[in-house]
Amino acid sequence: MTRKLTPKQQKVVDQLLLDPSLKRCSEATGASYDYVRELHTKTHILDALEKGRKRVAERAEVDAAWVLKQQVRVYERCMQDVPVLDKEGNPTGEFKFDANGANRALELIGRHRSVSAFKPTDDDGRPVDNNWVVTFVHSSKEDYDRREKCLEHKP
Repeated sequence: MTRKLTPKQQKVVDQLLLDPSLKRCSEATGASYDYVRELHTKTHILDALEKGRKRVAERAEVDAAWVLKQQVRVYERCMQDVPVLDKEGNPTGEFKFDANGANRALELIGRHRSVSAFKPTDDDGRPVDNNWVVTFVHSSKEDYDRREKCLEHKP
């Protein structure tokens, strides 16, 4: 069951859909910053925001496929060979393109598609993650002592 929003809550939700800044929402709606911040932690408010964002995206016809298509278009535009012209407007034989824009578009496309092109890989081409976090959990004093002893002999 979805909780119905009060008019004041609806006003805050509508403003947050326009601008996600809690401070600016507070200023625009006349609600206190603490009230807006507290509302932003409530499940029914977060649900209303999510539904609102989906409605906006549907109306704008923006989804992951659209974003990906736009990134491909950006890449293609950045890769176009544009002839460099002299003062009279004649081609000089040189061409320019936007390497930074093309590289950024490729990076965003790769993230979207989870390409992992620049991550280290093992011999089978699988990405390797060297950022391990080890958490020691001690169920007894003996476990703790054993862990300390292992750490002392670390090379």
